Amino acid sequence: MRSLYDIIEYIPAAFNKLFISPIIRASCMSCGNSVRIGRGARLYGIKKLIIGNDVSIGERATIMC
Repeated sequence: MRSLYDIIEYIPAAFNKLFISPIIRASCMSCGNSVRIGRGARLYGIKKLIIGNDVSIGERATIMC
């Protein structure tokens, strides 16, 4: 059985994966397969951002285009 801490830690990760990442991916000019966007990543001016395949953007990363 999972501890309460594990459950609380899982909620923001699930929210990011289900809601935030798809919105960011759709906002980019082009986004490849197997792209992972970490929690708290800040992306500015992403309308012209092209992300390739198998890319990981770390937690709390900042990208300005």
